[in-house]
Amino acid sequence: RAWCFDMRDGFIVTRRVDAVYADGGARRVVRRAWPATVQGNCQLIKQTTKCPSEHALRRAWQLLCFSCSTFPPSKLFEEWLFKALDDRRKSHLMMEAQAAGLAHRELTFMTERHIPGRVPATDTILYHMANPFAPSVFRNTLEHVMAMQAQSQPDIEVPYVLIFLTAAITQLNGHKLEGIFRVAALDEKVNLLRSSVDTDRYEAPERNAHIPACLLKQWLRELDEPLVPHALYDECVAAGDASDAAAALRLVSAERVSALNARVLHFLLKYIQTFCAPDVQQATKMTTRNLAVVFAPCIMRSPNRDETAVMTNTENEANFLVMLLDARL
Repeated sequence: RAWCFDMRDGFIVTRRVDAVYADGGARRVVRRAWPATVQGNCQLIKQTTKCPSEHALRRAWQLLCFSCSTFPPSKLFEEWLFKALDDRRKSHLMMEAQAAGLAHRELTFMTERHIPGRVPATDTILYHMANPFAPSVFRNTLEHVMAMQAQSQPDIEVPYVLIFLTAAITQLNGHKLEGIFRVAALDEKVNLLRSSVDTDRYEAPERNAHIPACLLKQWLRELDEPLVPHALYDECVAAGDASDAAAALRLVSAERVSALNARVLHFLLKYIQTFCAPDVQQATKMTTRNLAVVFAPCIMRSPNRDETAVMTNTENEANFLVMLLDARL
């Protein structure tokens, strides 16, 4: 365990400008040292307490933010870590308050959705280490994503990331690709595209439509609030159970959801409908029901953590989305 702490401390205090890329200090800490101890977050909280070096403080928060987004703590330690981060959000140091807020948000995302910890791809580590506190279009609200693009693309009424990913799927012949939206792409390829998007490099990936298709689902699932708000979840499930198409359409209209959510839902549903044409289904082997099963968890999430209730509602969630896809929007 001592060598783990030494490796981490070495990364924090070094001032080498190439430490992240050439020296690979961050990679060694995260891929080797970090998963080796459950005390990592606790030690970093201590190292950010009255830290005399601004450089070391920033490095420590880099690791802590990344850790909170990648390796969730044990239940016994979770409450303590949340309280520590809450306290640091009140810091008079802008960088520390911002970093603590980001770490708190990432930790909330990981714990609420019961995401298991895993060592990420090297490209992901490098991106997070180089851009530790940069705003992201992932794991955020629709409103935040729109605010981020307001200056560069003020006339676009839906998130540009949605436009880019759907266009990439089409350009890469996704409508002719068997298992589109169902077949997984390599994590490293998806992470590479994700890093490009988060650094405003909207470049088409290599010729594999599964990559943007997987990232599209990832972006939808990671929205802070799903496109169908939690407050409407029970009504949507009830509409699916009763096969009430009129009720389903009302629930995704601007009368029940925000104007922004309604626009994004309409854009997404219209796009998915292009995969429901008979000739496309024949090529992709993805029926309307298949598409609904894949996308329902991306646009709606049960606020109930009970796994039995979640499994029970899965069929009705898919029924709800099938009715929307069968409708003329």
